[in-house]
Amino acid sequence: MPPPSAPVVWSWRHAGLGLAYALPAAGVVPIDRAAGSALAVGVLPAASLGLREHGYGDPYEITTLPI
Repeated sequence: MPPPSAPVVWSWRHAGLGLAYALPAAGVVPIDRAAGSALAVGVLPAASLGLREHGYGDPYEITTLPI
């Protein structure tokens, strides 16, 4: 039987991505609280998708979602 995996795993890659998502809103909040809040909420869809693993194809491929 394989050993159980850890329930929580740290990833610098994902931590950096979260920081990249948070920086624009953090920079705007001191100037305009409403605009900073809008940026923070607006980035949630991108944050929910996360990083896409590229094992093949063009590394600069952009995927769009139908609205």
